[in-house]
Amino acid sequence: MNVGILFRDISASGSGSVPVAVSIIKCVRRLGFRAILLCGEKHDKIRLVKNFGLSIRLDSEVVLPIWFNPRRVPRIRTYFDFLLPSLAKPICDIIVNPYTNDLLPWVNVTYINAPRPLLLEQKSRNKKFWDWYYKPYQVIERTLGLRSDKLVLANSSFTANAIREQIGVNPLVIYPPVDVKGNAYSKSNGIKKNIVLTIARFSPEKKLERIPLIARRVNAKFVILGTVNSEASYRRVCRLIKKYGVEDKVTTIVNLPNNHEVKMELLRKVKVFLHTSLFEPFGISIVEGMGAGCIPVVHDSGGPREFVPYRWRYKDAEDASQKIKEALDSWSPSIAKDMRSIAYQFRKERFQNDFSRILKSYLIKNDVTHQLYERA
Repeated sequence: MNVGILFRDISASGSGSVPVAVSIIKCVRRLGFRAILLCGEKHDKIRLVKNFGLSIRLDSEVVLPIWFNPRRVPRIRTYFDFLLPSLAKPICDIIVNPYTNDLLPWVNVTYINAPRPLLLEQKSRNKKFWDWYYKPYQVIERTLGLRSDKLVLANSSFTANAIREQIGVNPLVIYPPVDVKGNAYSKSNGIKKNIVLTIARFSPEKKLERIPLIARRVNAKFVILGTVNSEASYRRVCRLIKKYGVEDKVTTIVNLPNNHEVKMELLRKVKVFLHTSLFEPFGISIVEGMGAGCIPVVHDSGGPREFVPYRWRYKDAEDASQKIKEALDSWSPSIAKDMRSIAYQFRKERFQNDFSRILKSYLIKNDVTHQLYERA
């Protein structure tokens, strides 16, 4: 059976979606199916290792010619995405969309990171434009994308509830995979420093401009590691670093070619992992921080509420500053062990076992394998 996996650029840095796609590809091949990567750009083995420390084996790779680069044509690519599965359908028995905000037609299995209406609520700039821009999209999605035989998965209970309320679909929850068993994490019991780390792309919804404000209230070093998705967002953070006079306390590390290696080195050293987004659907980077023995300080909303202890969830910037001070003062090997125990629940083996079980159940329920046999 040919299983198509939709993913525009699996080698690109700055996305927690890549480990999910890689794990799903591994599940597909372990089940004895052929994994076909349906992409906009062919994957680069070297970049995949440097950005994520991951590797994959594929049975085939098909470049879909109309898959636009979202940075170059962000306002027209959305509607063209509806056409992607139709191009892949002739060569695939089933299609999986491994980490998305969309319910596309002809896709059998959809793993939703956050429903698009929820994302629109979080856009503070040009919200009216995006509301109107997506109105036809939502009509098309409900007309073509909603089918009774579609398997819809969500990355957290928070996301699942949003999908029920906003789209009217009842998804299964399967938490995303996080590599918390690697050598980098096992060495995280060394000397930790008073460093606060944030891993996120520079984009308005990530709220990274809060960090300079928080940093001026805390006696510690702050590091922001990520990719620049929005030049305006990056410039704003840099301006605020200067405005609040925290140039000596806040460091930005952006667009590194060996992002994974640097990330692992930082996680081994820092005591606190700060996450600034509001209503984060899940937060893979938070779990990575916990897996390395860091104390997570996150906003008290969204998916992180399902696994981050209440003690470390903040309400506003002032509260975040107090939580960080407390975390820096109270960090210990014992607390680090507790954080790693929580993170271990999201290990990639657990995801792969759950996804494989759910996929097999879906195929049996919809009699997919029997249909293939009859076709042959």
